[in-house]
Amino acid sequence: MKKNVWRMAAAVLVSFLVGCSSPTSIQPGLFASNRAAVPTSVTLTGANGDVVLSGMSGEALTVSFTPSTAISSATLYVTQGNGLGLVLAAQAMTSNAGTWSYSFSDPSFLPGAKIGLDIIQNIQGAELNIPQGQLSNSSTWSSFLYPSTSSVPTYTV
Repeated sequence: MKKNVWRMAAAVLVSFLVGCSSPTSIQPGLFASNRAAVPTSVTLTGANGDVVLSGMSGEALTVSFTPSTAISSATLYVTQGNGLGLVLAAQAMTSNAGTWSYSFSDPSFLPGAKIGLDIIQNIQGAELNIPQGQLSNSSTWSSFLYPSTSSVPTYTV
């Protein structure tokens, strides 16, 4: 009788231990310490300068850049997430201490959505695309994937 009790206890213990080590019973995503951190900002670097993307939470985004010389104005163009249309076209950016920025949100900015952007900086009538590209061809713009809580955004320039 004592042997059967010990065997049964050992069987229960082994079953428990095997169950705990099963990949389906432990889900790393449930523990905050195992989740990948969402970056607070990403920098897109192109031939004509750098653009910093920040505030990427929910459907929000802040786009900013600091030109190497004083400029007259800056306008922002942004594509829909995974779409061909524009979310922003010729949106005036504001300057604060030499850094130009604009903050907004759009429902198409979902985790993994590809978003393209172009900034036209104006220096006394001369225009330059930041970080790169041609305004008339959005496929030449810089783009990035809107981040999720489990991934780091990727980008192309």
